Amino acid sequence: MNVRHPLTSFFAFFLLLHTGCAHNPRVALELPHNDAPPAERRAAYHKLKFKRLQGDVFVLHGGEEIHDLRDLLPVVMTSSSTARTIRKYQRAKRRADLAYGLGIPLSIVVPLGLLSFIPISQIPGDNSKVYAAMTLGTGVLLVGLVASFVVGVQMNQRMLQLQQQMARTYNKDLRFLMEINNTKERTRSTY
Repeated sequence: MNVRHPLTSFFAFFLLLHTGCAHNPRVALELPHNDAPPAERRAAYHKLKFKRLQGDVFVLHGGEEIHDLRDLLPVVMTSSSTARTIRKYQRAKRRADLAYGLGIPLSIVVPLGLLSFIPISQIPGDNSKVYAAMTLGTGVLLVGLVASFVVGVQMNQRMLQLQQQMARTYNKDLRFLMEINNTKERTRSTY
């Protein structure tokens, strides 16, 4: 009896289940044109203004729910603190996704993979190699799960800090870009 085939099927099934992630909708935010009247620009500013953080969702006054913070980039300058924070947030998100998305499955696949290379039928009476491989596999599994969890939690905390920082700087950066784009009339006091 060879253990390799059932475990391979299990790995494939587990990875298939693990890769099915939820998709968050993207939002296309736009600033009014440079020649828009001041009233239209004020209305657009109030619609695009930050209202609250609802979990991981950035909610604007106009009711738009921003699931992917890159959607805010068209309404702030690329050199603004909000844009820099969004880039830092994306790096932290990739690291958290890597820790959870790759680290946890690998911590399960590697130990089971070690076991699959020991054909049980070729070990007559002495199961010490099987027990050693199971112990090693369990150790790798536990270390991998703990490491993935710790790194994922740290990155999620960093992402929360960055979201809160964006909540503090976004309105200022939005207002600044709207004033820069308004070449006909500078209306800082009307916002």
